[in-house]
Amino acid sequence: MLSLLGIYYLVHYVPLLLPRNLIPYVAAALSEALRLLDRAEATGAITDTSEYRADLATFANQFLRMRAESHRAPGTFQQIVLAVRFRLTYKLYVISSQAEDIKIKVELALDELQLSTTQSTTTALPTPALNIAAKKVVETTHTPPNAAS
Repeated sequence: MLSLLGIYYLVHYVPLLLPRNLIPYVAAALSEALRLLDRAEATGAITDTSEYRADLATFANQFLRMRAESHRAPGTFQQIVLAVRFRLTYKLYVISSQAEDIKIKVELALDELQLSTTQSTTTALPTPALNIAAKKVVETTHTPPNAAS
């Protein structure tokens, strides 16, 4: 037997499992991954993007087919049939997680590029200039007290 709280959760969360409610989230994940990939290509963080581009194109094609199937089944019962019989909800979650995986890989490449550029700019100063600047700071801050006073 289901309690009232169980029925509430069932009514509240089952619509989140319907394919038509997942489609905007998957579309956002795919577009964000594509945007990050374009940015990584423009900055030179990723040199060989053909693998990522091919994967994203495959996911986008699968997503378009699933979106068309979901659009052809507008009713709630038809959406439940798509979710259970054709496992459309599971397939949408898989595409979303794979797009997020690509997004994380591209973000890591962008972070590595940013880290390497910041390290190269901080170490680009010549060492003698740093030593002279450090000596001046030490001399001005640590002057010995005057023994005559």
